[in-house]
Amino acid sequence: MLKKIFLLFFFYNAIQIYQYVSDKYSYQYEDWLINYSNGFVRRGFVGELLFKFSEILNINIQYTVFVFLILVIGIFYLKSYQLLSKIKLNLVYYFLIFSPLFYFFYLNNHSAGIKKEFLLFIFFTYLVLKINLNKNHNYLWGFSVIFPFLILIHEGLIFYLIFYIFFILLILNNKNYKSFSYQFIFLLIFSSIFTILSIKFNGSTEHVLQICQSLKNQVKDSCTSYGAIYHLKDDLVYSINHVLREHNLKSLIQWFLIALYCYLPLIYIIRKVKFKKNLFIEKKLNISSKKLFILLSLLSFVSILPLFVVAFDWGRWLSIHFHLLSLILIFLIKNKIIFFSKKSIFNSLKIKKNLNKKIIFCLIIFATFVTPTVFDKKSSDHLNPYKFNYIEIIKKGL
Repeated sequence: MLKKIFLLFFFYNAIQIYQYVSDKYSYQYEDWLINYSNGFVRRGFVGELLFKFSEILNINIQYTVFVFLILVIGIFYLKSYQLLSKIKLNLVYYFLIFSPLFYFFYLNNHSAGIKKEFLLFIFFTYLVLKINLNKNHNYLWGFSVIFPFLILIHEGLIFYLIFYIFFILLILNNKNYKSFSYQFIFLLIFSSIFTILSIKFNGSTEHVLQICQSLKNQVKDSCTSYGAIYHLKDDLVYSINHVLREHNLKSLIQWFLIALYCYLPLIYIIRKVKFKKNLFIEKKLNISSKKLFILLSLLSFVSILPLFVVAFDWGRWLSIHFHLLSLILIFLIKNKIIFFSKKSIFNSLKIKKNLNKKIIFCLIIFATFVTPTVFDKKSSDHLNPYKFNYIEIIKKGL
């Protein structure tokens, strides 16, 4: 079942990528082409590598971006399948996987594209796969070195640093806490440096002109007036004021209800599972593992709130948050740190082989009934931050 699901995701996203690249979409495609043609600028790290690779080998950069993105989604879905195949899935876990903010978000939302957060997803999926509590964690240093470079890919990813810290805190013990302390300091220093550089070299009109010129006919003519490259020059204060003007109490309530619907499986699992005791955490931090997880989950959401003030991509910010929190939860399941009690009804809901048709139908309805939008602007054609996919069918039935 899982293999078929991920193959569906892969082929659908591959078709999307072909469309984005061949039509030179101003956001989904151009975002990957931001480069250092006019010197260092935020979000240009991957674009510079792709640009230089195409230039050296004399390859059309559209081909380079297409192949690169196919590799990105291929690795992501392959590793996601390998990860989920390592745990015994019950019906509750399937509802988690089918949340509209998890894997289905990029299936339901054509406008979401394959954005730079997929590299963050790959980072965390590898992290959850590779780290085993029964083995040495020395190679965790590799992940600590890599994370700051994600900020050079997109400065907004700094707000998700708390998830990596979250992960480290949950696996602390008497043997590794000193090594992790050094990694924590390294992580904070270099993440801060790269964030400051991204703020300092925010981008200007000259950057926009030079980057668009370097790409020549590989981008649309509107490159200098619209799209991902064009918005490099945006002033932070202007962006904040623009976002705040577009929201009111009604839209905030709508977003809260959407998030609640999508997070229900996650909330339910956290409420019902038991946590294996971590004596180190309970002794050093004077808090149980479950309370620590709930506290860090709340803090992780608070940490990304600035993103909701500076950009309209609210659906994306929630989806990234849901992805990372779910991956950490899956890590805890994989390593038997959390579990349903033997008397729990959920132990009788384990899926031995394949899901029956009724369950599949319910899961698909849950995943697709409400689609959180990628962008939310009251002034746009999409007046609501969500889309009810079956509302017309329901109205006709009534």
